[in-house]
Amino acid sequence: GMDVPLFKSAYESPNVNFLLAHSAYCRDVLKLQKGQRAVISNGRIIGPLEEREVFNQDDFLLLESIILKTSGERIKGKIQQLGIVED
Repeated sequence: GMDVPLFKSAYESPNVNFLLAHSAYCRDVLKLQKGQRAVISNGRIIGPLEEREVFNQDDFLLLESIILKTSGERIKGKIQQLGIVED
């Protein structure tokens, strides 16, 4: 579970603006409701996750693989369009 004393000390610290900014981003941009969870990777939003849905290490590894492949392919295509040759 969550370390409540650590959360309270962070909330009461000057860094609370950091937390509030992220809270506003989740609410206003991602349109997440209170308590909803999502994973954001390279601009892709996975979620909101179901209440009991688990996003585990294997899921993160798969997501990383997909992001690297799709982003890498786009970058490779752009470089080829520019006519840049490999060393």
